Amino acid sequence: MRRLRTFVIRRSRLVLACTLVLAIVAAIYGVPVVDRLDPQTQGDPQSASMRAVAALEDARGISVDPHVIVIVPTPRGASTAAGQARIAEVAAGLRRIPGIKRVDAAPTLPAGAPPEQIARAAAPFTARDGSSAMVMVYLAPGSAAKQQRTVDEVVDQLAPVRGLKLAGVAMVNREVNEVIAEDLHRSEAVIVPILLLLTFLFFRSFVAATIPVVIAGLSVLLTFLVLRIANEFTPISSFSVNLTTALAAGLAIDYGLLLVSRFREELAGGAETVTAVQRMEITAGRAVAYSALTVSSSMAGMLVFPQNYLASMGFAGVIVALTSGLTALVVVPALLVQLGPRVNSLSPRWLQRRSAVTARSVDDGGWFKLAQWVSKRAVLVAILASSVMIALGIPAFTNLSFTTVDETVLPASSPVRTATNVLRRDFPGQDGSQVSVVTQGRTAGKRARSIEADLRDRLPQAAKIAAPERVGSGRGAREVQLVRVTLPSRDLTAASKRDVRSMQQVSAGHRGLVAGVTAEFLDHQQSVQEGAVWALLIVVAATVLFIMLLTGSVVLPVKAVVMNTLTLSATFGILTWIFTEGHLEGVLNFTSQGGLEVGQPVLVCALVFGLSTDYGVFLLSRVKESVDAGIDTTRAVCIGTERTGRIITTAALLFCVAMGATAASRLVTVKQVGLGVGLAVLIDATIVRALLVPALMKLLGARNWWAPSFIQRISKRLSH
Repeated sequence: MRRLRTFVIRRSRLVLACTLVLAIVAAIYGVPVVDRLDPQTQGDPQSASMRAVAALEDARGISVDPHVIVIVPTPRGASTAAGQARIAEVAAGLRRIPGIKRVDAAPTLPAGAPPEQIARAAAPFTARDGSSAMVMVYLAPGSAAKQQRTVDEVVDQLAPVRGLKLAGVAMVNREVNEVIAEDLHRSEAVIVPILLLLTFLFFRSFVAATIPVVIAGLSVLLTFLVLRIANEFTPISSFSVNLTTALAAGLAIDYGLLLVSRFREELAGGAETVTAVQRMEITAGRAVAYSALTVSSSMAGMLVFPQNYLASMGFAGVIVALTSGLTALVVVPALLVQLGPRVNSLSPRWLQRRSAVTARSVDDGGWFKLAQWVSKRAVLVAILASSVMIALGIPAFTNLSFTTVDETVLPASSPVRTATNVLRRDFPGQDGSQVSVVTQGRTAGKRARSIEADLRDRLPQAAKIAAPERVGSGRGAREVQLVRVTLPSRDLTAASKRDVRSMQQVSAGHRGLVAGVTAEFLDHQQSVQEGAVWALLIVVAATVLFIMLLTGSVVLPVKAVVMNTLTLSATFGILTWIFTEGHLEGVLNFTSQGGLEVGQPVLVCALVFGLSTDYGVFLLSRVKESVDAGIDTTRAVCIGTERTGRIITTAALLFCVAMGATAASRLVTVKQVGLGVGLAVLIDATIVRALLVPALMKLLGARNWWAPSFIQRISKRLSH
């Protein structure tokens, strides 16, 4: 740190020139990564359901379920000559599109065929009232991005044909990605000016206000550059782009606020520019370094998940935290060396005077007085604040449930959601759960027949259990057999989950694999739960380690983990109340799915733990600085709260603005992340940092700083 600080101060112009060149390279090479990433995939490749899907696709050369389902209106009936001609025309056009493996539709029979024969052949593809028919499209195997381009061609070709409706998993994914992109583009034009305005009101100087925003933009560019390089070696989910922009804006602005505020404080105290930068790096810079390492370690916990979209977001989060910290520690000092007192430029005189007073005052500050008030009533404040957070978390303990991404995450006006509703309402067999049991190997047929017999005994309520069918030969010439089961209840309902669990138990005894929407959800949920244990251990260990090294205390990191847990509990309680129980649907413009998307709590936990620790590091580093100067803990907490209270509150507000793009999204799952992280940040910056932390530190007194002597020696050595 000392060598880096010395180099940046002495070579500030060189550092800024290199930064400009790097930013240009990142903009040219890194930004296009947005169009090169694959859409998110949710399943665990090693789960039974995903292995079943892979076996079927390998044997058949196509997917288990159609990627796109085209609903073709046939007002005069699907079995009439006019209806058959229209269905055949749509199917023929689709077969000419490269990238489509197979198109299934009602067969076109000779004109003289008996009407009963025509109706019987068209029945599997025809609506109950005969007013429409479906054409099922199977894409050729390939990358998710390649398949998405084929889907785009399907949409473009069918766009001129009036009355068609498009459904299917590929259409849902396409619409989800489009809505995410549209929401982000629409919000960017609003969020950036708001961030500039709020930082200006905080710093009371336009020059100072631009520094955190510049750091945020540079962090995003550098992260895009790293993602572009990484994507050449391993697929990165496109959803990580959303996380990159929001987290970079939050962290980089936090670090910029902390560093620039400390620099201006040193200037107001009479220090020269170089001295002020040195003191800023030694104090606030150390807090930034610990914060960046802590946040990156928290996000690294997501790398343990086998799901590509979760691991991608973890990787993106690690890169964002490190690049935000590095740019803050390198670029901000270089800028401040060149700016000096001009950092306060472009500001009205009365605002400049107010900034100087704010930088020098301690005892007369509002945050100092609040901390004093809390310290005098520490027991009462601790009990009340803890009780409020526990009460907020009650819904999470009583009614927390999970769901997955399907068409219901889309807005009610979505054409794909409308088409899916029509499909389930009008077509036989589409309103229940379609489940498949797959067997492989030399005895696949025998085991499939045994599974069929057992399922007929175990699931008498099943709408249909088909006889085993030979699909083909997979890898290694292994025979693949399939048993199709239609359950009476819709996917993901309690009844379908119960039935699929029974099917999994039966199939496991015959070495069979169960596939289907509900089976994939259950496997995905189990995989996430198993990975969450390791991810949580990594997050907690990182939090304890870095706060312990920062403060030289064992008590404070344990207290931080408890505070973060309370914050998460309150956050999930509110999310459960809103999204599971369906409150505020009209205000927030969403339709409840009856649960949280199973992967979102993992992301929210990692982000909240990292950001809460981020704010905690800001406060504790300032408190530790006062304690090391010989000030008693109670007064040190008041001083630290005064010096960081405005920074933490502003940082939380700015981060909530940055997350506003996700909270305002038309997608329920994205809204869950944005609202969850925003609520957690507000709770942490208000109830926790302003009330609970000062109260507990007052009650603990000198015990706050207890640790074995060797830990204190390591922390003291690092502090120098």
